[in-house]
Amino acid sequence: MHKTKKRNRPRRAAPIKPKTLLPTPTFKTLEEEARFWDTHDTTEYEMEDLDETIEVSPSFKAHLQKRKAERLAELLGLGPEQWQKTQKIARRKRMPTHAVLKRWIDEGLQREAA
Repeated sequence: MHKTKKRNRPRRAAPIKPKTLLPTPTFKTLEEEARFWDTHDTTEYEMEDLDETIEVSPSFKAHLQKRKAERLAELLGLGPEQWQKTQKIARRKRMPTHAVLKRWIDEGLQREAA
C-alpha cells in the first residue's frame, strides 16, 4: 500500500476581532478619577482624542527636553562627557544633536561598507 505524504500547509490564523472598548466612566472629582486610572488599564476604555495643543511652562518644557536628551544618551550608551561633547559640537555646527549623531552614524556605515 502506498502512503501519501501530508502536505504541511500553513494554517490560516483566525481573524482578530476588534476589542470592544468600555465607555469611560464619569467622575465627580479629579481625585476620584485619579484613583480609578491608578487601578484600571486605559487601553480597555474609550478615550477622547485631544486635538488641542497642551501649553506647558517654559521650565517644564526645558525639563522635558533635558530628560529626552538624557534618555537618548542612555539609549546610545554614551557617558555624560561624551554626550556633553556631542552637544557642544552640535551647537558649534548649529545642528540638532540628533542630526549630528545621524550624520556620524551614516559616515561610519559608509566607511565600514567600503
